[in-house]
Amino acid sequence: MASDLGTIRRVVATATDHGTAQRAASRLTDGGLREDEVVVVARGLREPGRITGRLSARDVAGRGGLLGAVVGVLVGSLLSGAGLLEPATGDGWVSLWSTVMGAVLGASSGLLGYGLTRGRRSVTVPGQIRADGYDVQVDAAVADRAVRLLRGDPVGGEPEPDGRAAARR
Repeated sequence: MASDLGTIRRVVATATDHGTAQRAASRLTDGGLREDEVVVVARGLREPGRITGRLSARDVAGRGGLLGAVVGVLVGSLLSGAGLLEPATGDGWVSLWSTVMGAVLGASSGLLGYGLTRGRRSVTVPGQIRADGYDVQVDAAVADRAVRLLRGDPVGGEPEPDGRAAARR
Protein backbone atom coordinates (compact mmCIF):
# COMPACT_ATOMS: atom_id res chain seq x y z
CA MET A 1 0.00 0.00 0.00
CA ALA A 2 1.39 3.38 -0.99
CA SER A 3 1.85 6.08 1.59
CA ASP A 4 -0.31 9.21 1.39
CA LEU A 5 2.38 11.27 3.12
CA GLY A 6 2.94 14.44 1.11
CA THR A 7 0.01 13.85 -1.25
CA ILE A 8 -1.89 17.05 -1.93
CA ARG A 9 -5.63 16.46 -2.06
CA ARG A 10 -8.57 18.68 -2.86
CA VAL A 11 -12.14 18.38 -1.63
CA VAL A 12 -14.43 17.91 -4.63
CA ALA A 13 -17.66 17.03 -2.80
CA THR A 14 -19.16 17.09 0.67
CA ALA A 15 -21.99 15.02 2.09
CA THR A 16 -23.89 14.77 5.34
CA ASP A 17 -24.00 10.96 5.28
CA HIS A 18 -21.44 8.30 4.42
CA GLY A 19 -23.61 6.61 1.79
CA THR A 20 -23.83 9.76 -0.34
CA ALA A 21 -20.08 10.35 -0.07
CA GLN A 22 -19.40 6.72 -0.99
CA ARG A 23 -21.65 6.99 -4.07
CA ALA A 24 -19.74 10.09 -5.20
CA ALA A 25 -16.43 8.26 -4.73
CA SER A 26 -17.77 5.30 -6.72
CA ARG A 27 -18.86 7.64 -9.50
CA LEU A 28 -15.31 9.01 -9.68
CA THR A 29 -13.68 5.57 -9.85
CA ASP A 30 -16.29 4.43 -12.38
CA GLY A 31 -15.33 7.51 -14.39
CA GLY A 32 -11.71 6.38 -14.62
CA LEU A 33 -9.98 7.74 -11.53
CA ARG A 34 -7.80 5.24 -9.73
CA GLU A 35 -8.97 4.08 -6.32
CA ASP A 36 -5.81 5.41 -4.69
CA GLU A 37 -6.64 8.90 -6.00
CA VAL A 38 -10.03 9.07 -4.24
CA VAL A 39 -10.71 9.05 -0.49
CA VAL A 40 -13.71 9.69 1.76
CA VAL A 41 -12.75 11.56 4.93
CA ALA A 42 -15.05 11.98 7.94
CA ARG A 43 -15.21 15.45 9.53
CA GLY A 44 -16.05 16.27 13.13
CA LEU A 45 -15.85 12.79 14.61
CA ARG A 46 -17.37 12.45 18.04
CA GLU A 47 -18.69 9.77 20.30
CA PRO A 48 -21.87 11.06 21.84
CA GLY A 49 -22.12 9.79 25.38
CA ARG A 50 -25.55 9.31 26.81
CA ILE A 51 -26.00 7.65 30.13
CA THR A 52 -28.69 5.02 29.77
CA GLY A 53 -28.59 3.68 33.30
CA ARG A 54 -26.55 2.33 36.17
CA LEU A 55 -25.75 -1.28 36.79
CA SER A 56 -26.68 -2.55 40.22
CA ALA A 57 -24.81 -5.28 42.07
CA ARG A 58 -27.64 -7.60 41.03
CA ASP A 59 -27.15 -6.71 37.34
CA VAL A 60 -23.40 -7.27 37.58
CA ALA A 61 -23.86 -10.62 39.35
CA GLY A 62 -26.43 -11.72 36.76
CA ARG A 63 -24.25 -10.82 33.79
CA GLY A 64 -21.18 -12.41 35.39
CA GLY A 65 -23.14 -15.51 36.27
CA LEU A 66 -24.50 -15.89 32.76
CA LEU A 67 -21.08 -15.52 31.19
CA GLY A 68 -19.60 -17.92 33.75
CA ALA A 69 -22.32 -20.49 33.03
CA VAL A 70 -21.58 -20.35 29.31
CA VAL A 71 -17.85 -20.79 29.94
CA GLY A 72 -18.63 -23.62 32.38
CA VAL A 73 -20.71 -25.49 29.81
CA LEU A 74 -17.94 -25.16 27.25
CA VAL A 75 -15.22 -26.33 29.65
CA GLY A 76 -17.36 -29.23 30.89
CA SER A 77 -18.14 -30.29 27.32
CA LEU A 78 -14.48 -30.18 26.38
CA LEU A 79 -13.45 -32.23 29.41
CA SER A 80 -16.15 -34.83 28.77
CA GLY A 81 -15.53 -34.95 25.04
CA ALA A 82 -11.78 -35.35 25.45
CA GLY A 83 -12.25 -38.21 27.92
CA LEU A 84 -10.31 -36.44 30.66
CA LEU A 85 -12.80 -37.43 33.36
CA GLU A 86 -13.43 -40.76 35.03
CA PRO A 87 -15.73 -43.01 33.02
CA ALA A 88 -18.03 -43.35 36.06
CA THR A 89 -18.88 -39.63 35.87
CA GLY A 90 -21.91 -39.12 33.69
CA ASP A 91 -21.79 -36.44 30.99
CA GLY A 92 -25.01 -34.89 32.29
CA TRP A 93 -23.57 -34.39 35.78
CA VAL A 94 -20.36 -32.93 34.38
CA SER A 95 -22.34 -30.43 32.31
CA LEU A 96 -24.58 -29.53 35.24
CA TRP A 97 -21.77 -29.01 37.76
CA SER A 98 -19.52 -27.16 35.31
CA THR A 99 -22.43 -24.83 34.53
CA VAL A 100 -23.17 -24.22 38.21
CA MET A 101 -19.51 -23.70 39.11
CA GLY A 102 -19.03 -21.37 36.13
CA ALA A 103 -22.07 -19.32 37.13
CA VAL A 104 -20.88 -19.04 40.73
CA LEU A 105 -17.34 -18.06 39.72
CA GLY A 106 -18.62 -15.60 37.09
CA ALA A 107 -21.03 -13.91 39.49
CA SER A 108 -18.34 -13.77 42.19
CA SER A 109 -15.76 -12.20 39.88
CA GLY A 110 -18.34 -9.68 38.63
CA LEU A 111 -19.25 -8.69 42.17
CA LEU A 112 -15.58 -8.50 43.16
CA GLY A 113 -14.89 -6.05 40.34
CA TYR A 114 -18.01 -4.07 41.21
CA GLY A 115 -16.97 -3.88 44.85
CA LEU A 116 -13.38 -2.89 44.09
CA THR A 117 -14.54 0.05 41.94
CA ARG A 118 -17.32 0.85 44.42
CA GLY A 119 -19.78 0.86 41.54
CA ARG A 120 -18.13 3.85 39.86
CA ARG A 121 -17.70 2.04 36.55
CA SER A 122 -21.23 0.74 36.46
CA VAL A 123 -22.71 3.26 34.03
CA THR A 124 -23.99 1.93 30.70
CA VAL A 125 -23.18 4.21 27.76
CA PRO A 126 -23.93 3.09 24.22
CA GLY A 127 -20.92 3.96 22.10
CA GLN A 128 -21.24 4.87 18.47
CA ILE A 129 -18.89 7.19 16.60
CA ARG A 130 -20.65 9.84 14.54
CA ALA A 131 -19.41 12.37 12.03
CA ASP A 132 -20.65 15.86 11.23
CA GLY A 133 -20.06 15.24 7.53
CA TYR A 134 -17.90 13.58 4.91
CA ASP A 135 -15.51 15.04 2.34
CA VAL A 136 -14.70 13.34 -0.94
CA GLN A 137 -11.08 14.19 -1.67
CA VAL A 138 -8.99 13.49 -4.74
CA ASP A 139 -5.36 13.99 -5.65
CA ALA A 140 -4.85 17.60 -6.72
CA ALA A 141 -3.60 16.49 -10.16
CA VAL A 142 -7.02 15.03 -11.05
CA ALA A 143 -9.28 17.43 -9.12
CA ASP A 144 -10.57 19.35 -12.14
CA ARG A 145 -11.47 16.12 -13.92
CA ALA A 146 -13.18 14.82 -10.76
CA VAL A 147 -15.34 17.95 -10.52
CA ARG A 148 -16.37 17.51 -14.17
CA LEU A 149 -17.26 13.85 -13.53
CA LEU A 150 -19.40 14.76 -10.54
CA ARG A 151 -21.17 17.50 -12.52
CA GLY A 152 -21.83 15.06 -15.34
CA ASP A 153 -19.80 17.11 -17.83
CA PRO A 154 -18.13 15.16 -20.65
CA VAL A 155 -14.48 14.53 -19.80
CA GLY A 156 -13.41 12.98 -23.11
CA GLY A 157 -9.76 12.10 -23.52
CA GLU A 158 -8.16 15.45 -22.71
CA PRO A 159 -4.79 15.11 -21.00
CA GLU A 160 -4.42 15.74 -17.30
CA PRO A 161 -1.70 18.10 -16.02
CA ASP A 162 0.61 15.13 -15.41
CA GLY A 163 0.32 14.08 -19.08
CA ARG A 164 -2.04 11.11 -18.62
CA ALA A 165 -5.07 10.91 -20.85
CA ALA A 166 -8.45 10.77 -19.15
CA ALA A 167 -10.23 7.44 -19.54
CA ARG A 168 -13.18 7.30 -21.95
CA ARG A 169 -16.45 5.69 -20.93
